Amino acid sequence: MVRGAILGMLVFIAVSSCPSQSLSRIDRERGHVMLRFLRQDLVDYYYDPGFHGVDLAARFSDADKKIDRAATLGQMFLAIGGALFDLRDAHTQFIPPPRTLRVDYGWEMAMIGDSCYVTAVSPGSDAAAKGLRAGDRICSIDGCVPSRSSMHVLRTTMEDLDPRAVVSMRFQCPDGGMNDLQIGTRRRERVRVVNSAAPSAGERTVDDAIPEGPAPAAGVPHLKLIGDSLAVWKLPRFDLSAKETGRVMETIGGSRALVLDLRNNPGGYITSLLALAGYFFDEDVTLFRAKGRTGVDSVVAHTSGRPYRGKVIVLIDSRSGSSSEIFARAMQFYGRGVVIGDVSCGSVMEAMYRQHAVGADNVVMYGANITVAAIALPDGRPLEGRGVVPDEIILPAPRDIALGLDPVMVRATECAGAPPDGWRAGELFPAARGAGNP
Repeated sequence: MVRGAILGMLVFIAVSSCPSQSLSRIDRERGHVMLRFLRQDLVDYYYDPGFHGVDLAARFSDADKKIDRAATLGQMFLAIGGALFDLRDAHTQFIPPPRTLRVDYGWEMAMIGDSCYVTAVSPGSDAAAKGLRAGDRICSIDGCVPSRSSMHVLRTTMEDLDPRAVVSMRFQCPDGGMNDLQIGTRRRERVRVVNSAAPSAGERTVDDAIPEGPAPAAGVPHLKLIGDSLAVWKLPRFDLSAKETGRVMETIGGSRALVLDLRNNPGGYITSLLALAGYFFDEDVTLFRAKGRTGVDSVVAHTSGRPYRGKVIVLIDSRSGSSSEIFARAMQFYGRGVVIGDVSCGSVMEAMYRQHAVGADNVVMYGANITVAAIALPDGRPLEGRGVVPDEIILPAPRDIALGLDPVMVRATECAGAPPDGWRAGELFPAARGAGNP
């Protein structure tokens, strides 16, 4: 989430290279500068001044040496960002400069229960040509076994720090057969000057990452009304203003039941979370307490004065993080709604975005998320590393994934009193973006 509702607009020069391009002397010097500023941000702002017992000096000294040995831009960024991995904190993250070339893997993955599955494959991709299919269980990626504990490092490495041209995968088909594949990726050119919706320096967030810019459908309230009995709202991120939230809730107001789909929602702005939560309670409620270096801050959602009275079913999965988890748990804790789906991400901390620049004539922008507070629920329990356990756990089977069925939505509409329809429920909303990134 982000503490504040306004996104700062930045204009910067993207890094003019592909992931495998050799490093120049200037690139390497800039890498050392970025590493120094990253360490200083940790020393100045990290919520635990003891850094969970991690030897920061040794960790960053090792990263400096790795920068000297790095052969490519990706290896250098991995050396910088990897210095933070021992903290085991998904919110503290190096945000590298954007590249002019983006790697498109051609497939997507997600944890479902304790296993990792391919959830989508792009037509025409190398993955599709070599037989990778939605519903395949991923056993390893470049020797790394995907798990809930390793997923953050795996995604950060593949998507942000060191994208690769070829991925070695071992996977199991729904019929039980095992396969090993070398899957190539595609490179897509970006415009050189980029507008970014990353938060301004000092913005407070509890998101698991600050994106380079909004996805085409980010913030669009996907909403379907089924007569006057049911509203289904898929919220991609918590980034709506209070006014936008109010307009959506006014539209929903006449429905007897609401299914709020927070699956694959990584979090967003605290102000957006507070605005939404205020429409479900008759009185002010404490959503969480944030404990940082300077004390404890109680975060309260103030009632809108015109709360929604209907039944509420909240959907979550392994990629529901931060604000999504806090909202879902609040609905459980205060007895206001039912939560259905998979155990959530367990990535609930408050972080601050730090913006930096390096260079003189050609300025390169980069930044970092630094965790500034640990989040605890009103009952004192943390969600970090645990996640929200749904009232009813429902996991799509490999066949459901392969056929595009959505048993979670089917069950939710049943709970809301609507007739079950597997295909229609699974197709209520088109994907916000096509397959292409893990």
